[in-house]
Amino acid sequence: MKNFRTGNVVKLHDGHCIILVNVTNDDVYWISFSFSNSSGITKMKTEIKKEKCFCGYYHNNEHIYDEDCDKCYGKGYYDNEISGMDKAEYLADNVKEYILKRLLKNFDF
Repeated sequence: MKNFRTGNVVKLHDGHCIILVNVTNDDVYWISFSFSNSSGITKMKTEIKKEKCFCGYYHNNEHIYDEDCDKCYGKGYYDNEISGMDKAEYLADNVKEYILKRLLKNFDF
C-alpha cells in the first residue's frame, strides 16, 4: 500500500476523486475533488463489521427473521465491509500534477 501524504489526489474505491488534507496513522481526512462542499474521513484499512439486520417480524415476543432477506438470508446479521484507503488508487502527488495529467492525456506530444 502506498504511503499517502497531505496534498495527494486519490480515487476512492467508489470512484470519487479526493484531495488528502490530513493523514494520521489510522485515518485520512479529505475534501472532494469531484463534488463541491463535500469532505470526509476514511480509515487506512478496510474493516468488516457484523451488522444487525432489521428484517422480519415479531411473533410471541420472538423476532423471526425473513429467510428471503437479501442482506442476512435469515441469519439476523450480515457482514458490512467498510472500504479503507488500502482499496484507493493513487492518482497524483498534488492537484497541479493531477490537472496537468488530465489536460495533456488526450494530446500526443
